[in-house]
Amino acid sequence: MESPQHAAGRRGLSEWSALGGVAFVALFIIGLFFMFNGEPDLSSSPDKVIEYFGDSGNRNQVNFGWLFAGLGLVFFLFFVASLRRTVSRFDRDGILGTLTALGGGIYAALALSAVALESAIRTMSDDTYQNQVYPELIHAAGDVGYVMHATGGAALGVMILAASIAFIRSGVVPKWAGWLGVVAALAALATIMFIAAFVWMAWIVVVGIVLFWKGGGATTPPASASS
Repeated sequence: MESPQHAAGRRGLSEWSALGGVAFVALFIIGLFFMFNGEPDLSSSPDKVIEYFGDSGNRNQVNFGWLFAGLGLVFFLFFVASLRRTVSRFDRDGILGTLTALGGGIYAALALSAVALESAIRTMSDDTYQNQVYPELIHAAGDVGYVMHATGGAALGVMILAASIAFIRSGVVPKWAGWLGVVAALAALATIMFIAAFVWMAWIVVVGIVLFWKGGGATTPPASASS
């Protein structure tokens, strides 16, 4: 059996791309922290919202958050590509690989749109007359962005479930990681509950590290999977 050290010497773009999942989770959390840390409750007094977003420093913080979260989602696409490649090795009819790519791509598109929408409207006073802040629009952006991201969780759940089915069948990752994926897929469907996001983020980190650590060995189906 090939040692991890030997496999490490043969890691290619697919294996390094798997670490995009780790980068995504880290950068996305940092981005959300910058975007939302310190802002007032959007359902509170409009005066508090106007005061907060009327401060250029707070608007710059939102923009930094947008950059971090957006970059994280770019890395997520690399992770999806690596995941799809691995799943396709164990997917004879191509359905699971296709669902992996589609689910990941749709989630990324919706998440990018949600982050862009929230960032643009939160900082739009830069381009308004006398830097006017519109609390009602910011409140609406918060609700729409949150629901858009939660809706993307449905596509993310499809990606995770498809990959987990392939993993359970093939043994490319430990069985427990495959079954964790089933739980993570359900959590992704429930992303409207913020706490659920930490479950599927944990799955992405675990799978990204496992696929990277296995290196070239992750691309070769075990004998039992090809029989």
